[in-house]
Amino acid sequence: MSNHPAAPCAAVLPPLLATKVETVSLASLQPFKTNARKHGETQIRKLVTSIERFGFVTPILIDGSGTIVAGHGRIIAARRLGLESVPAIRLDHLSESELRAYRIADNRLAERAEWDPDTLAIEWQELQASVPDLDLTITGFELPEIEAQIDTAARRKKALDRADVLSPADDPAAPVSRPGDLWELGPHRL
Repeated sequence: MSNHPAAPCAAVLPPLLATKVETVSLASLQPFKTNARKHGETQIRKLVTSIERFGFVTPILIDGSGTIVAGHGRIIAARRLGLESVPAIRLDHLSESELRAYRIADNRLAERAEWDPDTLAIEWQELQASVPDLDLTITGFELPEIEAQIDTAARRKKALDRADVLSPADDPAAPVSRPGDLWELGPHRL
């Protein structure tokens, strides 16, 4: 017997795609009173910088009455920038309990993701090469972190490259195998 619940049938699944992004005024939004995520000054400054550079590209999530479900930090940043409205997706298909659970899940699930350090290092290097004057801190990473990731990936690559180099045989004049030899590898013959 499985410990996993059966997948719900299609008839009871909530909508899997947000079908409508709307523009809502900041004045019409209310923060969730017991939002468990806190947004420090450093993060808000980084969000402001990101919005200035890329625009407000990720809609906030709100319930049917305009209470913020996800995006509290981005709303603070939007207010600091003097924005009057932001894109939003209304989650009016969720119950109050589901909204509360989703608020937690939205943040916690994002924390569970991991970075691929080698791929990230390649991204940093390509960004530096293609746009040398780009301030990479707009990504939310600090320069010492970025430099350490690039250095670590370079050291790892160098170690792998060294490991890939075959060392010469002890006595190249004395081969181990000759044409016509038969090798048995378990049930296999080579």
